[in-house]
Amino acid sequence: MKRREVKAFIESGIKALSETAAFNTGKLDEFNRQPDKRYPFCWLDSIGVKSELTVNYMPVDDWEISIYIVKQDALGSAPEEYEEIIDQCDELAQQLIYQLNNQISGYKLATLKGITRTPFVKKLADCTTGVNLTLTLTAPDTTNNC
Repeated sequence: MKRREVKAFIESGIKALSETAAFNTGKLDEFNRQPDKRYPFCWLDSIGVKSELTVNYMPVDDWEISIYIVKQDALGSAPEEYEEIIDQCDELAQQLIYQLNNQISGYKLATLKGITRTPFVKKLADCTTGVNLTLTLTAPDTTNNC
């Protein structure tokens, strides 16, 4: 898979969520600079990749994916308030994992692994609370070298 294909793959999963979520991608600093965000918001941090050759000399890429699923919080929110936001964002993260897994089942040799959902409270420039979903998408490198 190519980088743009990985981004399109993630975006298509986000568009299929039960709750309409805004989406963008880039360095996390860019998220902080965007004005007038609509929440919930899914931010795909810039994607890193590790490549290796298999025993058959086929290149395989491990795409390191980090998605921040966030909602607006208030500086003075109580634990029961921000825990509810975390629960809502975690449910979106679970739906996204399900969507991505369903999509990937049609790809040969592509897998999702190392999935984690880490909550955070009152972070980023807009005082957001949510879940950082991280996973590794392993897929064949489709570079045509001929």
